[in-house]
Amino acid sequence: MKFAEDKQFFMDVLIHCNKISTTKAPVYYLNRFDDNNASLTKQTNIMEKTDSNIKVIHYILQKNLEPEKEKMILNRLYEFDSITRLFNTGHFQKTKLKPLYYTKFNEILKTTDGLRYDFSENFFNPLNKVAYQLFKEGKTKQLEKLFEWEKKEKVKKVLIKDNLPYHVAPFLEEPYRNIRVPMLAIFKEDHFYNNKYYLDFMVYGDFIDQITDVIIRDREDVNLEYSIPVQVNRSGHGQLEVDLELLDQLPSSSYAMFLRYNDYNKINIRKLNENQIEYQKRDFIFYTTIHSNVGLKVK
Repeated sequence: MKFAEDKQFFMDVLIHCNKISTTKAPVYYLNRFDDNNASLTKQTNIMEKTDSNIKVIHYILQKNLEPEKEKMILNRLYEFDSITRLFNTGHFQKTKLKPLYYTKFNEILKTTDGLRYDFSENFFNPLNKVAYQLFKEGKTKQLEKLFEWEKKEKVKKVLIKDNLPYHVAPFLEEPYRNIRVPMLAIFKEDHFYNNKYYLDFMVYGDFIDQITDVIIRDREDVNLEYSIPVQVNRSGHGQLEVDLELLDQLPSSSYAMFLRYNDYNKINIRKLNENQIEYQKRDFIFYTTIHSNVGLKVK
């Protein structure tokens, strides 16, 4: 195969692993520059890539794995390699050949006929499940609007219902209008006091008790990040407390800020105003990004 052969190999590796370790050290570099046109991946179109993914699906199904392992592996192939890469992309938005995409997705769905479970129950992103349901009901125009909205509407309307967060897609009918969001953090207030910065926020969602820290990451260098422990109570109220001496160690730059949960997942904190202080003749500005998230500028 010109595509997905490494995916198939690593799935075999992971099936036989008892332990996996990770590292943050850069140990592999991938050439995605425009002059690397000899890459086999660049010579493969989305339909050929999907055909390769279908081959990998059949390869996994033939192994008759125990259901939990099979669910995890196939979820990668069905949710991310099929729905996301077929529909949530620029080439799908621009193409006039959308019926070809739907025909190819029907080929993928045929591979699910013999599954022992509903494969869509394992999706990580609720938006993908909505897309799948719309497709099953033949509502392809709404599916197209859904992914166009996902791309263009950077600041989506939020609904909190029964302490759970939703994004509101106003063009969809019930029951698909309110799309569940796994986690959402919303700014409450912030202030400087006694050489410290305090940020209060609320978190809604499924993994509140798994939040561990706030990450402050340089926008120009993703390897330059700082972790600050944070406490969030059961009701979802959290407070970040940062000593200005720590902030003074940051190089002058612009920083993104995230809450980290479940070891590696992260979410922004939505913010609606700006706060600034000068310390040791340097400016620390907590501001609202263009996507309405908390950001930090150090001058």
